[in-house]
Amino acid sequence: MKNRTILGILCIVLAIAVMFGVAPIVNKLSASKITIARVAMDVPKGHQITDKDVETVTVGGFNLPKDIVKDIKTVIGKYAACDLKAEDYILPAKIKETADNSDDIFRTLDGNELAMSIAIPSFAGGLSGNSYVTRAPSEQYKNYGP
Repeated sequence: MKNRTILGILCIVLAIAVMFGVAPIVNKLSASKITIARVAMDVPKGHQITDKDVETVTVGGFNLPKDIVKDIKTVIGKYAACDLKAEDYILPAKIKETADNSDDIFRTLDGNELAMSIAIPSFAGGLSGNSYVTRAPSEQYKNYGP
């Protein structure tokens, strides 16, 4: 009977120590705040990011990716690598240094450069350096390319 009473009191003291000692420390660690860069409005792929497209917000620092962008200055002037939705966190994989769509490439040309676009009827018709000729319906296509 005496051992059960001592064991019961020990459990109560241990529970109080956990409640007032360990729980506040865990709560404090999970409640840490961090300021990050976030998308303010929808940004389409290939769009050059401006200061109107991004904002800084303070969020809980628990379970955030390690490479999340924290400073807006590192994002402004870069291009969206994918469609970004409003309130989306900005990661380095979602932005890129240069534009690679045709509109942005055409804008970067100076007066000494020329760009040309050639349309083909199908993807298969765009086989570079090959010519296919048939002479009669019964013959197979013959490759006269290099």
